[in-house]
Amino acid sequence: MHARDDLLTRPRRLTKRVAGRNGLLDRTPPHSVEEEQGLLGSILLDSKSLIECERKITSEYFYVPAHKTIYETSREMEDAGKAIDLITVTNYLRDAGNLESVGGAVFVTGLFTLVPIFGADRK
Repeated sequence: MHARDDLLTRPRRLTKRVAGRNGLLDRTPPHSVEEEQGLLGSILLDSKSLIECERKITSEYFYVPAHKTIYETSREMEDAGKAIDLITVTNYLRDAGNLESVGGAVFVTGLFTLVPIFGADRK
């Protein structure tokens, strides 16, 4: 396994201390890697999605560090008035030296695979 593959499959270790019957316990907070990917893919397909997301979440909601970086990059670009799409976000990540740390252009492109498609032709 390459170090890059490990980065993509191993989210950061977050725990929350909660009271249990026998004292404090460390717990991993609830998360869904697929939902994070779908959300980011939606932003890359339609930058208006970011405006809606900003009303409800912050980058701290992301469990996978690469997803957090991509979300923060999208927000920086939106704040700077730049267009947000697959090409521009990939280039921005590359220019900032963050593209490889999030998994490369292939990973960013792969975010489209988990975007739910609404209004598809149903027979």
